[in-house]
Amino acid sequence: MVTIEREYASLKALEWYDLKDEILQAKASPLPKGSPSQLADIQKTYKVNDSQAAAIYGSLNNTGFSLIQGPPGTGKTKTILGIVGSFLSKKASDIGNDNRRILLCAPSNAAVDELVLRLSDGIYSSSGQKSEPKIIRIGRSEAVNSKVKKYVLEERVDALLKEQEKDSVVNSTPELRQKMNKLLDERKELSAKLDDNSVKLSNDEVASIQSRLMVINREKNKIGSEIDQQREKHAANFRRKETEKRNLNIRVLKEAEIICSTLSASSHNMLKSLGVAFETVIIDEACQCIELSVLIPMKYGCTNAIMVGDPNQLPPTVLSTVAAKSKYEQSLFVRMQTANPSALHMLDTQYRMHPDISVFPREQFYRGILKDGAGMAEKTKKPWHEYKQLAPYAFFDVAGNQEATRNHSFFNDAEVHLADQLYRLMSNMYGKIDIGIISPYKQQVLRLKRHFTREYGGDILDKIEFNSVDGFQGQEKDIIIMSCVRASPDSDSVGFLADKRRMNVAFTRARSSMWILGNADTLSRNTIWRKVVNDARNRDMLMDGNRPLRKQDLIVAGSTGPSSGSAAPPETPTGPAAAGQKRKSDSNSYQGREKRPDNRDNRDRDNRSDSRNDWYDSRGDYYNDSSFDNNRNNGSGDRNGGRGGYQGNNNRGGYQGDRGGYHGDRGGHYGGDSHRGGRGGYRGDYQGGHSGGEYRGGYQGLPGGGRGGYPPRGASRGNAPYRGSRGRPPPSMFVPSKRGRGA
Repeated sequence: MVTIEREYASLKALEWYDLKDEILQAKASPLPKGSPSQLADIQKTYKVNDSQAAAIYGSLNNTGFSLIQGPPGTGKTKTILGIVGSFLSKKASDIGNDNRRILLCAPSNAAVDELVLRLSDGIYSSSGQKSEPKIIRIGRSEAVNSKVKKYVLEERVDALLKEQEKDSVVNSTPELRQKMNKLLDERKELSAKLDDNSVKLSNDEVASIQSRLMVINREKNKIGSEIDQQREKHAANFRRKETEKRNLNIRVLKEAEIICSTLSASSHNMLKSLGVAFETVIIDEACQCIELSVLIPMKYGCTNAIMVGDPNQLPPTVLSTVAAKSKYEQSLFVRMQTANPSALHMLDTQYRMHPDISVFPREQFYRGILKDGAGMAEKTKKPWHEYKQLAPYAFFDVAGNQEATRNHSFFNDAEVHLADQLYRLMSNMYGKIDIGIISPYKQQVLRLKRHFTREYGGDILDKIEFNSVDGFQGQEKDIIIMSCVRASPDSDSVGFLADKRRMNVAFTRARSSMWILGNADTLSRNTIWRKVVNDARNRDMLMDGNRPLRKQDLIVAGSTGPSSGSAAPPETPTGPAAAGQKRKSDSNSYQGREKRPDNRDNRDRDNRSDSRNDWYDSRGDYYNDSSFDNNRNNGSGDRNGGRGGYQGNNNRGGYQGDRGGYHGDRGGHYGGDSHRGGRGGYRGDYQGGHSGGEYRGGYQGLPGGGRGGYPPRGASRGNAPYRGSRGRPPPSMFVPSKRGRGA
């Protein structure tokens, strides 16, 4: 049967379930509280904390449904192992209860396999001794992790059958046939001698051959009879094989202490054949299970159902909108928790995240109850934390624009490039890193994969885990980069980014560093995301995501400038192909670098200058919007309305004014009349021109010389490459084009 048929069958059989009333009334029981001494014993025996010990004691001394909430990193699996160990110890001490077994289920094969792997490492008994329990995994061999195949019921039974066949009489048939063939060959040879007229045989020789032929015929008939008997036995064995296999299935299951299965596969016919009740059923990731699936393992006489999950993370995925409207996706856990909030027991100490990462989820999703484990700041500390931009938690404000594909999946190339800069910087400075790059949008995940594959080669997919937020649930990495994508001045919606559960999953995957790439203006239109932006700003973790991010740009945490001091950047190219790495796209990209999207082509954003730093403010924000072009010939070199004004003085190429060029922490422009940095550096000796610049041949112009024509490699090249309404590129991309535009 397919899953939907199994769910329907369970629903039809609900009236005979022991927990029928609890299911229909959404009734869950608060966990009984153990005495301090009982909880202390559990803590010592199973190596767990206070809340885990309370969950172990309460769930096994409860009846009906027990709800255990496990926020990210709080040790849900460790608690389950403690429950299993306590259950088996109690079983061993109860005389006459040899038939008690525990059924352990989860919604997916991957989740079940993870439980089996953890169980196979051993569990603690009440004596404190660690040993491997007898585990059986229900399911098809080809659908499970290769590391747990030896625990699969089918594999165990096949191994036993092979052992039995070694002693089977059926295997003697080839030997008999071999004897038969030898006799037939000998008879043929002797008969040929008798028939050969060319050979004269004596009477004694003829008599001897005839006598031997008679013996051969008797032996042949005897062997033929034995072969016929073996054939009959083989046929009988073949007919009995299914019955024998069924008996072995039952035998193996009866010898098991823990039976692990997906919810759907728990309807396996062999479990019915055991003839024993599964009084205790544990369901992991219960909040990712639709309610009807949870009913399937309850049919074996369950009186104690222990559900472990987190209602603040993503629910099961239901593709049918009709089914979703009917609340088909709602889990039994959530329905019972909503009806009985006091029955929920929460594991309250997390051992995954750096405290700077756990701050926001703790306050927004777990009512301030979630605590950090002892020494988590030190345990998750990394060398790169010495730099402000590479802190344990950071929000990079990116002025990119979202775009949509035909199927309405969004992407944002500006965030793709910033993710590249972060990875390139980290890999150059620290070598191999454990990193995942996630996004709520599949199209963005695809663009990230394509970009990184183009830049670093196909093996980059083995070094970085690219996935959607939903697909990353249950996983963790040292570093997580999250690309939010949404960046639109015309929309107040942030799509399903507004789902708090999806946000919680995304924000709790990182152990040491969580870096969010997003457009602060767009995201702040949503209530929960406004809290994210404000929280980052209040904690001084809101970063400018529009500047180049290179080693010399890094600011030591606690200081106010780059780690390398305030000297002008070197005159060598330091763009995306940093640290001597040649980009793989050199042969077909813009000046050897992939042309980055212009993030300032939306002129409507000029009116929101209060939410952005001015062109020449103390942060040195370089390209917030299109005002660079709108103000090319307007105003003085001060601020021109606060958004990047500059004066050309009869030319369109120069900058002037007290605040004209700016001293950027990251090597953007240096000085009022001179400019350095960008791609390979350039230095303006006059208001209207630039001279110097060793990168791509440099360029030069005379005072007031139009837009500063420049001769690359000794040839006149015409005007500057960016003009008209076209937006100025980011500072890391400000290089002359391969071909001049105009005379």
